[in-house]
Amino acid sequence: MKHRFLALTFILMVSLACSLGGIGNSQETVEEPAKESQNRCGDDVCDGPEDTQNCPEDCETGMLVIGPKEDEESPVSNNGGGSKQFRISMTINAESNLMGVAGSDAQSYYEPVMVGFVEIEAVFPENGGSATSQKGTITLTDYHGKGPYCSVEVEDGMIGSTSEFVFSDISWDPAGRMNFTADVTYESKAYNTFWSCPPKPAVSIEEYPMYKMAGIFNEEMRTLSIMIDQGFAVQEMLWGPNEVFPTTLDIVVEEIN
Repeated sequence: MKHRFLALTFILMVSLACSLGGIGNSQETVEEPAKESQNRCGDDVCDGPEDTQNCPEDCETGMLVIGPKEDEESPVSNNGGGSKQFRISMTINAESNLMGVAGSDAQSYYEPVMVGFVEIEAVFPENGGSATSQKGTITLTDYHGKGPYCSVEVEDGMIGSTSEFVFSDISWDPAGRMNFTADVTYESKAYNTFWSCPPKPAVSIEEYPMYKMAGIFNEEMRTLSIMIDQGFAVQEMLWGPNEVFPTTLDIVVEEIN
């Protein structure tokens, strides 16, 4: 009887020890609450833009990596959205047709011809709208007298001179239309020209060639709308006082990839 009691006591003690040991092991394996991100490097959470390169202390192997929550969208980099870029080329041929206009003897024969070339690069939102930037120049490529009446000498640097050339607004429609809105800004620089028109006496005249080329927009074409796949051409557009500036204008637009 005594031996049975001792055996039963031993079995109970072994069972109790095993139970207590299991409890201890269970407590050791309980995970600590997940660390909360503070959106900074050093918070022991690898999230957002953090990686092993820019934040190794948070993103070493075995660290917690957090992605967007289920009810949140992944952040999208804001690079300003897509855009379209176009090159706008314009050839402007303007004449000062002063023959027959009342005035001095010099005006009777003063008929310069000015040829200019405009090039503008403009960037638009890919869905259309006003240009987010435009940068252009106008260059005087030729200046001479009209007809057999006069010869002209021009100041050094006049032909080939360039001025910045910017519309107040250029808008583009993905359907294919582009609109130009005056005013046009440019540098209004004067040059000296020397005219000889026999039998009249030789005269020196101050010339503003950029004005006589840009004036077709600022004084005549306050707005201009074109289909970019067709280009634009107008012949002998008259503008200015007494319509003394007949002007030819050609525009070509091409997309820059």
